[in-house]
Amino acid sequence: MIPQRHKATPETMRASDTSIRLVYETPTSHSAVETQAFVTQEVERPSKSWVREVISAERESEHVRVRTPDFVLLPDQQRRRPSPPMRWKEIDRCFHIHRRVPDPPLGLCCAPPRRLNWLAITTDPSLRSIRDLRARHVPMLERMQRLCLAAMQRELGVAEDQIMIFANYPPSVYQLHFHFTVPFAQPSPYDAFRIHPLSTILNNLRLYPDYYRESTFRIPVHAASDLYAALCPESSLSPCSSEDDDGGQEEADGAEK
Repeated sequence: MIPQRHKATPETMRASDTSIRLVYETPTSHSAVETQAFVTQEVERPSKSWVREVISAERESEHVRVRTPDFVLLPDQQRRRPSPPMRWKEIDRCFHIHRRVPDPPLGLCCAPPRRLNWLAITTDPSLRSIRDLRARHVPMLERMQRLCLAAMQRELGVAEDQIMIFANYPPSVYQLHFHFTVPFAQPSPYDAFRIHPLSTILNNLRLYPDYYRESTFRIPVHAASDLYAALCPESSLSPCSSEDDDGGQEEADGAEK
C-alpha cells in the first residue's frame, strides 16, 4: 500500500512550483509494484468515477457529441463554466500573440476569447495512459482524430489548424483521454513537461510499436504526492534526478573505454 500523503491538486501544484520535482520514470519504475498500486488507487478513487459514468452513458449523455465503441467525445464540463474578465495584457500573454496589437484604452477590461476544451475519452479500461499505447492502436487513434476534428469543425466552425490535440502524462485521470483545445492552450511550466501531442504520439508509434512502453520520461511530480512516494521511495525530499542504475553504469563504462 502506498503511504498516504497530502493530496495535491492541479491548483496547489501550480500555486507552489517549488514543491514540484522533475523525475525520471523508466519502464522499470513505471511497472514497479508501488507505481502500479498508485495507478490502481487513482482508477478506483471515488472522485474519478465520473469518467466511467460518462463512458457507460450514466451521466453527461446530453453533452456527448460523438460516441463509438472506442471513444466518447464531449465538451469538458469544467470548461463550460463562464470565465471571468481579463485585462488586455493578460489576454496577450495567455494566447502567445506574436504580432503587435494596439492596447485598448487604459483600464479597459474585456472577456477573453472563449477557450473550449473537448475530451475524447477512450473506452478500453486497459488504456489508462499513453504508457499503454502500442502500434495496434494507431488506426483507432487516427479514426478518433478524424471524427473528433470533424465534429468540432461542424459545431464550432474552427479550422483544423486551430485545434490543439494532446494527452497529458502523468494524467489527472487514469483513463486514457485526449484534449481537443481551441484556441491553443497556454501551458504552465508544469504542463509543458506533461503535454504529448497526438501527432507526435502517432508518429512515435508508427516508428517504434512499443515506444511508450519502453521509453523513459522526465515528468513533473509534486513532492508531497503519492506518485512521488512510489517513484522515489528512498527519499521524500531528494528528487529521482537520474535514470535507472543500468543506464548510468553504461555511461560510466563508456567513459572508461
